[in-house]
Amino acid sequence: MEPVFLQAETGGLPELKRVIVAAGAQIAMEPTFKESLAAIFGAEAPPTEIVVKPPPPLEPEEPVATEIASLIEEAQQHYNQAQQYLKAGDWTGYGEELDALKAVLDRLAELTAEGER
Repeated sequence: MEPVFLQAETGGLPELKRVIVAAGAQIAMEPTFKESLAAIFGAEAPPTEIVVKPPPPLEPEEPVATEIASLIEEAQQHYNQAQQYLKAGDWTGYGEELDALKAVLDRLAELTAEGER
């Protein structure tokens, strides 16, 4: 299919005048696409049906989403506990909570990297 545009005499905008359709050795040039198809294929153009296949279902994300939510909650708990230790001047407890927080954040990073693959 090839549209043919002619420049309008006034206004300068192109105007569709004819549509050229070729199928094998047959060629038609008519005012509309439908008419060009009809000229080649007969009185009625063949129906065109667009088939849209849905993408295959992904693996269920619920377990991952649940695990991420759980890890976020755990990270918040470690952070809050670390803040309590900091206020109390308990540097050992503070350091332990930061280490635990880092482990949780590392696991979250792994899960998000797995989800991007």
